[in-house]
Amino acid sequence: MKPELRDLETAPWGDPTRVVAEVNGKPITRGDFYARVLRQLGTSRILSGVIKEELFFQEAERKGIQVPPEEIEARVDRLLLEMEKEMGGQEPMAEIYRREGITIADLRRDLEREMYPQLVTMLVTKSMRRIDEAAIRQYYQETYKHTRYVTRHIAYGFLPQPGAAEGDTNRLKLEAYNRASRASDRIRKGSSFETLARAESEDSVTNQSGGFLGAIHEESPMEPALKKVIFALRPGEVSEPVENPSGGYHIFQVTEIIPGESFADAEEKIRKEVAEREPTLEEIEAAVSVLRERAQVKLMGEPWTEWGANDPGARGRKPAAMEPSPGPVPSSSPAPGPASGPQTGTEP
Repeated sequence: MKPELRDLETAPWGDPTRVVAEVNGKPITRGDFYARVLRQLGTSRILSGVIKEELFFQEAERKGIQVPPEEIEARVDRLLLEMEKEMGGQEPMAEIYRREGITIADLRRDLEREMYPQLVTMLVTKSMRRIDEAAIRQYYQETYKHTRYVTRHIAYGFLPQPGAAEGDTNRLKLEAYNRASRASDRIRKGSSFETLARAESEDSVTNQSGGFLGAIHEESPMEPALKKVIFALRPGEVSEPVENPSGGYHIFQVTEIIPGESFADAEEKIRKEVAEREPTLEEIEAAVSVLRERAQVKLMGEPWTEWGANDPGARGRKPAAMEPSPGPVPSSSPAPGPASGPQTGTEP
């Protein structure tokens, strides 16, 4: 990145009349740049986000929480790898950003800077977690109590356009079945399930993770017909195409079967997992509520109490899951079973 552009981040108090870009001969000044950023993203929204970020930074400092540089680097490495896969490889990705005047080094630097406050937020939220008996029992009911089938899938849809003739619906259904059947056959002959899922699955929620659905068990919110197929598979086995009553065909592969355990055998593992797992969005929002209630925030010298008006995300938020006084935050339970998506057959 050019030093002049870096100054926009490190020295925002510079000359607002200085030209930073030109479009067809029309200059864009530093002042134009900041005004347009605020207009596009929303001044109140940005300010609310900055205040939330500062609340987490101060809590991290109070508790002595630090983000290891190697953790930031490792997460950015994984993120860049995922981006490369989505863009067809390292060179195509570099070319896409090169056309925008961005080098991979610039991209990495920006991602690392974005990752730092995210990790601070996560670590502070985890530190506020209350791991009580109720949370442990609930986690057990949703996980270790059951035999779990770690599963991935590829979805092929056949939903016709509104008003389509019956013949069109039958044709689309046959095409989806044939595509699913060919994919199943290719995987049995050695093709990668994950690669095919990324390339062909129409479930936009899971395709980029190689079709990963998670650990399915008897109480997972999923169509019974689909669970029946999954529970009949052995590890590594690929199913024939199975029709989803909600529309579409799926092929499934079970990668691991995890036997259920008694609460006594699983309790210590559960405590560790609950303590170490990454916070959910709901848990982070609850942590924001606790920190916000403790804080004294002023806007232009005046107390700022209109969080609901300036923070759209605060509307309707229930802080009941958190303690308003300085204290631990209860963990949120993970959603067992598959990630929801338009083709997974999960129930609302």
